[in-house]
Amino acid sequence: MALASTGGTHATPSDWLVNDCPEIWADDGGTHRYSWYQPAGLEFADKPERYDGYLSAV
Repeated sequence: MALASTGGTHATPSDWLVNDCPEIWADDGGTHRYSWYQPAGLEFADKPERYDGYLSAV
Protein backbone atom coordinates (compact mmCIF):
# COMPACT_ATOMS: atom_id res chain seq x y z
CA MET A 1 0.00 0.00 0.00
CA ALA A 2 2.82 2.38 0.84
CA LEU A 3 4.45 1.79 -2.55
CA ALA A 4 1.17 2.27 -4.41
CA SER A 5 0.42 5.50 -2.55
CA THR A 6 3.60 7.19 -3.77
CA GLY A 7 2.10 7.73 -7.19
CA GLY A 8 5.04 6.45 -9.20
CA THR A 9 4.86 5.35 -12.81
CA HIS A 10 1.65 3.91 -14.13
CA ALA A 11 1.04 1.47 -16.93
CA THR A 12 -1.76 2.35 -19.33
CA PRO A 13 -3.57 -0.10 -21.60
CA SER A 14 -2.85 0.53 -25.27
CA ASP A 15 -5.53 -1.71 -26.76
CA TRP A 16 -8.45 -0.82 -24.50
CA LEU A 17 -10.56 0.49 -27.39
CA VAL A 18 -10.58 -2.87 -29.19
CA ASN A 19 -10.14 -5.35 -26.35
CA ASP A 20 -12.30 -5.68 -23.22
CA CYS A 21 -9.38 -7.32 -21.41
CA PRO A 22 -6.34 -5.27 -22.49
CA GLU A 23 -3.19 -7.25 -23.19
CA ILE A 24 -0.85 -4.47 -24.33
CA TRP A 25 0.31 -2.07 -21.63
CA ALA A 26 2.75 0.84 -21.90
CA ASP A 27 4.80 2.51 -19.19
CA ASP A 28 8.08 4.41 -18.90
CA GLY A 29 9.98 1.16 -19.51
CA GLY A 30 8.30 0.47 -22.86
CA THR A 31 5.46 -1.74 -24.02
CA HIS A 32 4.59 -5.04 -22.39
CA ARG A 33 2.20 -7.78 -23.56
CA TYR A 34 0.37 -9.87 -20.99
CA SER A 35 -1.42 -13.04 -22.04
CA TRP A 36 -4.34 -13.46 -19.63
CA TYR A 37 -5.85 -16.55 -21.25
CA GLN A 38 -4.68 -20.00 -22.29
CA PRO A 39 -3.76 -20.39 -26.00
CA ALA A 40 -7.10 -22.06 -26.73
CA GLY A 41 -9.09 -19.44 -24.84
CA LEU A 42 -10.69 -19.96 -21.46
CA GLU A 43 -10.57 -23.56 -20.33
CA PHE A 44 -12.72 -24.77 -17.48
CA ALA A 45 -12.09 -27.88 -15.39
CA ASP A 46 -14.67 -30.66 -15.50
CA LYS A 47 -15.06 -30.50 -11.73
CA PRO A 48 -13.72 -27.27 -10.22
CA GLU A 49 -12.94 -27.07 -6.51
CA ARG A 50 -16.38 -25.64 -5.70
CA TYR A 51 -18.23 -28.36 -7.62
CA ASP A 52 -21.34 -29.77 -5.99
CA GLY A 53 -23.08 -32.68 -7.67
CA TYR A 54 -26.58 -31.50 -6.85
CA LEU A 55 -26.02 -28.22 -8.70
CA SER A 56 -25.47 -30.05 -11.99
CA ALA A 57 -29.04 -31.39 -11.86
CA VAL A 58 -30.53 -27.90 -11.80
